[in-house]
Amino acid sequence: MPASLTRAQKGSNISSEGERGPASVVGAAARMTIERDPNYYRGWGEGPIDEVRFVITSDEATVRSMAASGELTMSSQYQSPDTYDALAKMPRLKIVKGVTPVAFYLKLNTKVAPLNNLHCRQAIEYAADKVTMQTAWGGPVAGGQIASTIMPPNIVGYKSFDYYNALSQSTGDISAAKQQLAMCGQPNGFSTSLAYRSDRPTETAAVTALQASLATVGIKVTLKGFPAGSYYTDFAGAPAYVHSHDIGMAAGGWGADWPNGFGFLDELVAGNTIAPTGNTNISEENNPVINNLFTESSTLSGAARTAIWSQVDEQAMKDAVILPMVYQKVLLYRPPTLTNVYVQSYYGMYNYAVLGVSS
Repeated sequence: MPASLTRAQKGSNISSEGERGPASVVGAAARMTIERDPNYYRGWGEGPIDEVRFVITSDEATVRSMAASGELTMSSQYQSPDTYDALAKMPRLKIVKGVTPVAFYLKLNTKVAPLNNLHCRQAIEYAADKVTMQTAWGGPVAGGQIASTIMPPNIVGYKSFDYYNALSQSTGDISAAKQQLAMCGQPNGFSTSLAYRSDRPTETAAVTALQASLATVGIKVTLKGFPAGSYYTDFAGAPAYVHSHDIGMAAGGWGADWPNGFGFLDELVAGNTIAPTGNTNISEENNPVINNLFTESSTLSGAARTAIWSQVDEQAMKDAVILPMVYQKVLLYRPPTLTNVYVQSYYGMYNYAVLGVSS
């Protein structure tokens, strides 16, 4: 979501405290403007930002064109590597690196054969080439860090572990994958389908890379693309559709509204979150061990509660219900004149409450 500033000067002091907020929203849909309230009860510092105009678009060509014309000033979300290459050549913009609480995954469905067999799912975990998938997401700088856990490192409760050699053998542990195929009764591999959002180029590239790496051990993957707008309501997030169309895997990403283990993991792996539509527990994980850990967490607080989340993460990975691809990193752009700039790591965005512009 790119944005531009109007008559913006240094010293902005935007806060959401009080009965009435410091700014009002004008317009909606693809274009929205936030206007400063000059009568804000807490007052304003010297030269506050008067207006921020937002343009909501996923079209990369539009972003590049508007940035080149000067209409766009900064971004709140990531763009494609090609767009960053173009933006980096524009002297009026500066690229900013940041981490996010988002990770990208393949969900492995526990109800669709042959992935209803643990060892078949573990074969996929071992065979996946994490390097080619990382490259598809944009590489280690613009895409993200190779992931071996469900929770990203900046989520409260994170613990590092690597059950499937994603970090030590990042191009795939072929020997271990073949052992798991033999244990699941499919020594020559098997066939399955993979759902993904076909209107997202990086996701398309990532699943295509996975398809190629799994083929090396005989796992034949049919890619089934769907529009992002109805992906979770009608397709990957609709268990009845998943079952009837033999969709064993589904691509997706996840970022919690609240950056702790409960906020991140509950919707992904708790059995009571499985829903007939808009389902986020696409793996249909319903392990009593995990469910009991969530129940136990409600009786704890502090460090004891935080310790629960890595146990949930580890059990879900032992169950091989999620294939982590990357912990997302983000590149944002801004003009060099923007002041008080930092990326809030829990949300992977600028802290808009403190932004200003030098005169």
